[in-house]
Amino acid sequence: MRGIYTFMSWLILISSLPFLLPLSLLKGYGVRGRLGFLPQGVRRDGIWLHGASIGEVSLLVSLAKRIKSQASLLPLSFSATTQTGLQRARSLFPNATSFLLPLDLPPILAKLFNSLRPKALIIAESELWPNLIYQAKLRGCPIFLVNARLSPSSKYKLLKSLFPYLFDSFTRIFCREERDKRGFEGLGVKGERLTVVGELKFDRPQNLSLSPKLRGDLGIGPEEKVLVAGCTRSGEEEKVLQAFSQVDSPQATLILAPRHLDRLEEVERILKREEFDYIRRSQASRRGKERVILLDTYGELSSIYSICYAAFIGGSLEPFGGHNPLEPASFGVPVIFGPYMQGNPEGAEALLREGGGIMVRDEDELAQVWRRLLRDPQERERRGKSAQKALVERSGRSEWVAQTILKEIGIGTED
Repeated sequence: MRGIYTFMSWLILISSLPFLLPLSLLKGYGVRGRLGFLPQGVRRDGIWLHGASIGEVSLLVSLAKRIKSQASLLPLSFSATTQTGLQRARSLFPNATSFLLPLDLPPILAKLFNSLRPKALIIAESELWPNLIYQAKLRGCPIFLVNARLSPSSKYKLLKSLFPYLFDSFTRIFCREERDKRGFEGLGVKGERLTVVGELKFDRPQNLSLSPKLRGDLGIGPEEKVLVAGCTRSGEEEKVLQAFSQVDSPQATLILAPRHLDRLEEVERILKREEFDYIRRSQASRRGKERVILLDTYGELSSIYSICYAAFIGGSLEPFGGHNPLEPASFGVPVIFGPYMQGNPEGAEALLREGGGIMVRDEDELAQVWRRLLRDPQERERRGKSAQKALVERSGRSEWVAQTILKEIGIGTED
């Protein structure tokens, strides 16, 4: 079945060449990276870490910092499936080699493995590319799956039936929850290869020193209170804007951050239809009285949370599973989300339990919470501290995972 998958992948690539060749001449499209060309200055014989996008890459950066603290001379390389993930890796770990994950085709991946010669491949969550894993296994490269999770769908059983080697190829799988461990056992993974360590996204880097400069860059005055709607998905921008229209504080400013930047024009049409004065973040230096800033830049949302008064997590008012609620929590910010948080259950439950998270059912409840927090700074401060406490009390797991991986690949840690 891997042969059929590879053949179909080749057909897709060949049929796309008329479009890819012109794009390869332009910067910003990453075509060369998709074909396996690496940036200059690549260091071999290190650890290769791969994540899909911003959230996965961020947790890998936290893990990489623990690895570096224990084996400082070990080279690290990052790959990401998306441009936003690539930008996050480059901004948070500038000294490492970072590149877009190439197409899942054997010759391209073989070239990449020959260039990197990794001692280990670490994959975040659910990035299970059949040829990537096969090429690593073929070379005897240990493969680790971190923050591993199984969705309720049956796609993993389908992957197991199509690619029987897939799950057996992992040296170790670090699961988020016990139910994930049981799910992998149901796919035939031996128990000794499975460890439940919890949510690694609780271990988050943060840089509060960015805040004063960022407020200035955005044209946000010292008296303004910034409400952030992060990673919003289709159907949510209307609800967020309806909630914001009910906020009666003249000090409130909304930063609206769609999850996918290819939806910017769609979101702008919504803003115009709802008659909101807005400005794009890339033009914010010319900001006047616009109360809405539309985030149109890659990899900046985490920094935006550092200047936030209260944060709403997108993908949760519509059934998308919710996005990571721990990013704003790391800055001591109250976190608001809708009822659809099945993609990040442990983070959402921890925030609710500690009092740092607030669940709302619709735009009217979101408006009520925003108004209440704006009128009661003491509640805002209390909930922000509770959110940060939920994060701190559950942090430190990446340290043990880093030690375990280094031990598995035979690299001694530094005292």
